[in-house]
Amino acid sequence: MEEKILIEKQFNWGDQKWRIPAIYRSQNKITVDFILTVDLEAVKKYLEKWNYEQRILNLTNEEYEELERDNPFSIDFYVDACINGEKVTAENMRAMGYHPFETECEYIDEETVKLMDRYQCDKTKAYFFVKAYFLWAGNNSIEQLSLHLEPNLIAYTGSHFHTKLDEEKFEIVLEHPATRKKHILKVLRMQQEKLTDESFNISTNMEYPKNYTVLSYTVEPEIDRMEMQLADCAASDQPIPLNEKQNSNVSIIADSSVSVIGRENGPTSVFIVGKSKDAKAYTACSSLHFKEVTEVEWRVIFHIKEKESIDIEVIEKERQ
Repeated sequence: MEEKILIEKQFNWGDQKWRIPAIYRSQNKITVDFILTVDLEAVKKYLEKWNYEQRILNLTNEEYEELERDNPFSIDFYVDACINGEKVTAENMRAMGYHPFETECEYIDEETVKLMDRYQCDKTKAYFFVKAYFLWAGNNSIEQLSLHLEPNLIAYTGSHFHTKLDEEKFEIVLEHPATRKKHILKVLRMQQEKLTDESFNISTNMEYPKNYTVLSYTVEPEIDRMEMQLADCAASDQPIPLNEKQNSNVSIIADSSVSVIGRENGPTSVFIVGKSKDAKAYTACSSLHFKEVTEVEWRVIFHIKEKESIDIEVIEKERQ
């Protein structure tokens, strides 16, 4: 049996107007409903720029980054809760969007319409619904509930540059897209590496690309490794079924890897952990290929925190 607890908490986060109309408690779970009132002009521009046909194409990583930045119906944060003094991280989050335009109105599902009716939302406006689920099996009533909302870092691609094996050291000037601060990236060396069969603890009926390169570089002034990264512009070669090994036509998937992070209808990012002998140096690993690669085109990716985190008191404990 699910218990509904009316909240009607409103808060501003940056230039966004949010609302928590209610939370729901079941035997071992708490669900928090968020509603964001979305700017209609932003929705209109998004639908015009990124129509359905464009979104289902195999976008490049840079195109996908741009789409995510433009998307007014994208979950761009994660949330932690403190329930009766106990800290809990959201197990899952689910999002739904509503807009009044005829364009793609057929993709607005029944649950979204029910939420519009349940919370008496104006159907001439646009809304973004987010449900955050927390596992909590407390036996007592909820006397206190606070939420910490942490924004995701937003990816922006900067400069592109090429490196070759046995190339002399060289420098390039980078400009941070948020701070406009200049950074000097010095390329130290690029070397070839090869994964072993043991690196792929997955299907034994496939042959996987194993060749990649490791780039060592420094950045001055130093920048946090989570704030700036390098990525190979080329995609990794797709694994080949062993019974088709004689076929020399290798198709493409996406960025390099051992640990695979995928998304529907888009690039799959694969990451290899690289190490440098220089403690101050950064490392970047290229995509994976069946043949050795002697030249790589890299892109610089800045990860920017566009707004500050926020703490929301949803249910305040009564003072004795």
